[in-house]
Amino acid sequence: MRLTQLAERVEVNEWVLEEWADQDIPVSTGLVAQGDVVFVPEEMAAANGVKVGGADWVEVTERVLVEGTHRHVLIAEKGVCRFSVAAVDSVGLAVGVIDCDAPVFVVHAEHGAVGLAAGRWVVRRTREQAAEIRRVMD
Repeated sequence: MRLTQLAERVEVNEWVLEEWADQDIPVSTGLVAQGDVVFVPEEMAAANGVKVGGADWVEVTERVLVEGTHRHVLIAEKGVCRFSVAAVDSVGLAVGVIDCDAPVFVVHAEHGAVGLAAGRWVVRRTREQAAEIRRVMD
């Protein structure tokens, strides 16, 4: 998959397209970050105390995962991806869970796109290292 193909469905800044348009988007099998959001394989998230529920799965082909200055938008082919908000962690950074049978992509206007391999992924916000927990806003 190339960024130009995804940009037909989701807004991507022109300068990002100019730089990355002809590049294949790698599909990750491990921890991957995109700005203020991190995608964590379910097993890794569970080992760090994130609890994933099994209810309220919604089939998706396009979904905004995180709103901010720019959105993080999940793009998937029909019938291969489900999303649930049933993820909880002790610091309130979990956003939800992606469950996919084939690779899916998350697009951001300034960061381009990341590919996620088939499997379950916990979507989490990032935080700053500080005395109190502060989410990073992108």
